[in-house]
Amino acid sequence: MEECVGVSCPIENTALKTHNFIVEIKKGIHRNFMDLAVCLKMMKSKEYYIELGYATFEEYCSLPEVDLTVNRCNKLIRIYDRWVEDYGYKVSELEGIDTEKLDIAQSQMTKENCEEWLEKARVLSRADLRAETPGCKHYYRTMKCPYCGKTFSLEGKK
Repeated sequence: MEECVGVSCPIENTALKTHNFIVEIKKGIHRNFMDLAVCLKMMKSKEYYIELGYATFEEYCSLPEVDLTVNRCNKLIRIYDRWVEDYGYKVSELEGIDTEKLDIAQSQMTKENCEEWLEKARVLSRADLRAETPGCKHYYRTMKCPYCGKTFSLEGKK
């Protein structure tokens, strides 16, 4: 067993074990993002930031120790609201799923198809998930090369 330089977690010196370790760390990061979303929602909705001496939620978010954009905070809150509060999922059911993928999926889901979109968020890459959304499908008949100026037909390719 080797030690990762700079971290205390030992990992095996094999490709598969190293890959599995990376996947588990990533799941933990996204699990923590959902916990962060719950806390941010409380901070914003209950206006706890005022009690801490800050005039606005934006001011609170810009603290060096928080250092999150208001957009990122609102996105995490929106993901939590939609999946947990609107559709009744438990945070534990969303654990380990990339929050960006949850955001893409929630923009398309309804009560009738939420299970389908949750599964897509769980198994597809961000790019593949975006490709499943109507607003991200681009179809071009021809494309002109910016270097040589030649025009290529893209008929039949999607």
